[in-house]
Amino acid sequence: MYVITHEEHEAGKIGITGLTTRTDRLAAHERNGWTRHEDKLYRVETGTEARRIEQAVMKILRDVYGIPPFLTRREMPNGWTETFDLQEVRAIEVWRLVQNAACSSR
Repeated sequence: MYVITHEEHEAGKIGITGLTTRTDRLAAHERNGWTRHEDKLYRVETGTEARRIEQAVMKILRDVYGIPPFLTRREMPNGWTETFDLQEVRAIEVWRLVQNAACSSR
């Protein structure tokens, strides 16, 4: 699990990457100007767990905080629905949501 930010877009994104997959989404995002929040990754046991955490965080961002996706499909073809406006919520707050969602599953 990761939270990344893009200074130019003033956007953040939550996502999932596999440490042993052939296609490293995180590296692709970083090549496009995204930076990992505090250089952190949150490791989970399974992809199913990661997806559950991501969905829990997105539900809070969308339904509780009322924050819609920030970037469009054109601006971010891979993962635009998991983007958020950094003026609405800071990356550190989203990182805490990841940690809280992970702890609630244990």
